[in-house]
Amino acid sequence: MACARIMHVHEVVEAGQSLLGTLVRVTGRIRPVAGGDNTRIRIEDRSGAVLVIDTSRIVTPGMRPNSLFQFLGELTWREEADEGENMVVVARLGRCVEGMDEGLFEKALELKRQYESTDRAVR
Repeated sequence: MACARIMHVHEVVEAGQSLLGTLVRVTGRIRPVAGGDNTRIRIEDRSGAVLVIDTSRIVTPGMRPNSLFQFLGELTWREEADEGENMVVVARLGRCVEGMDEGLFEKALELKRQYESTDRAVR
């Protein structure tokens, strides 16, 4: 099994269907969903991009609106979804990361990507 790609929500949304089937790890704040459907939630990153997370396969207590969560799962496409919500991460794992410094996380991710790109160039 391949490792999950650590991505920002806006990167997943911008990439669209080119990432279908990819295992991703995304972080964002939980946003309320109309109708009280607890198996489909929305997360929003600092840029304002929103992504739907299918949580039907996991048990994650403490998922309250505005909580900071990280999800790992496979990116899928759902035709029957509402407009703009076709891209869905089917979560395999979810965890609360409340209190994490989001700015520091973004800097660390950028450094990781720089290292990986130079490491590949050296090989």
